[in-house]
Amino acid sequence: MVDYYGRMADCKGRMVDSYRNNGRLLWENGRLLSENGILLSENGRLLWENGRLLFENGRLLWEYGRLLWENGRLLWENGRLLSENGRLLWENGRLLWEDGRLLLWENGRLLWENGRLLWEYGRLLWEYGRLLWENGRLLWENGRLLWENGRLLWENGRLLWENGRLLWENGRLLWEDGRLQRENG
Repeated sequence: MVDYYGRMADCKGRMVDSYRNNGRLLWENGRLLSENGILLSENGRLLWENGRLLFENGRLLWEYGRLLWENGRLLWENGRLLSENGRLLWENGRLLWEDGRLLLWENGRLLWENGRLLWEYGRLLWEYGRLLWENGRLLWENGRLLWENGRLLWENGRLLWENGRLLWENGRLLWEDGRLQRENG
């Protein structure tokens, strides 16, 4: 049996995704049960399980370096950006929040809705992930965020802006966890 996404069902009706080099994913009732091959080692190394790469109510498709979710989660990623996303632990930072509806990666661009992240682009995007800003909640619940030419802007009394080296140092030193920008500042 083959479903809409081209996945094969095993003898117990569980869905099995096959990949090159004998990489295989096994699902049941929307949950990831096991992996093997190169995909297993990479997924485990990059801690994608902790980040819940497959959400309970979502579906997941890996095909030619592409990641696709449903139910308001990640729409797609492709190629190098996909590998960077995993390497940089963006899943742990929950790049797409529960009340967000849109996440689009296109030529290094990230877009959210519902007052969340508006967009990021290019090198700044990779630095953002490398420095674990998602875990530090760089974008606060009541704020909006804009990246433009190495500049970070917030609203609602949060961080107004940083530029260049200071921006990268802020992330490297995990000041988000320490809340460098206080609620009243």
